[in-house]
Amino acid sequence: MYCNQCGKKVEDGGVFCGNCGNRFGQLLDENVSAFSPATTIPKSYKKLLLAAIAVVLVISAGIGAYSHLHGGGSESPMVGRWHYEDRNVVVVFFKDGSWESIDFGYMYEETGSWSEDNDRLTMIPDDDYDDITSLNYYISADGSTLTLISETGDVIKLTKLGDK
Repeated sequence: MYCNQCGKKVEDGGVFCGNCGNRFGQLLDENVSAFSPATTIPKSYKKLLLAAIAVVLVISAGIGAYSHLHGGGSESPMVGRWHYEDRNVVVVFFKDGSWESIDFGYMYEETGSWSEDNDRLTMIPDDDYDDITSLNYYISADGSTLTLISETGDVIKLTKLGDK
């Protein structure tokens, strides 16, 4: 026999359900039924539930793929405009993996590509593939300071500029 309130098995002649506390007392025949809890959810509902979950997963995957292909999603905190005050240089890291630096002191501009992996920044200039730079980097918790450390231990601190 099973409790009609929670569906748990009840001992024959029991007064209370050991699971939910439902009292059977004199109304034992009304409060206890002989149905099995496994048969309370029809198989058609289970199939419908699985189909609904599959549809939600497919829609979520489609939205994620669309967002990724169209520049959405999370981007690297490296992306943006950074200012190196000691030399009056601005470096811009773009979402597409390109970079541009402008040295206002010498009026010199340089471009290239960049990538990051395990706190390591690699910058490849467009005009000189022999001058590939690989640096350790750290971004402050608030995202306002980028610290670059060369293999020789030189430290360069850049400050993030607004998104103008």
